[in-house]
Amino acid sequence: MRHLVPAGSTVIDVGAAYGSYTLPFLVTGHPVHSFELESKSFHELMEHIRLNASIIRPEHVNCYN
Repeated sequence: MRHLVPAGSTVIDVGAAYGSYTLPFLVTGHPVHSFELESKSFHELMEHIRLNASIIRPEHVNCYN
């Protein structure tokens, strides 16, 4: 999917769950707005982002619960 999104484009992930789309886009340098309503999934998403913090630009992370 990443090859379909031009470099520098902002990605919106609705129903982000654990981050299966959010994380690859963050790692490749895309700003991402991730929306997840389920609290458990949202906390897992945030944990996955934390575990990859060394390769993600913090200003690109926008997560909403």
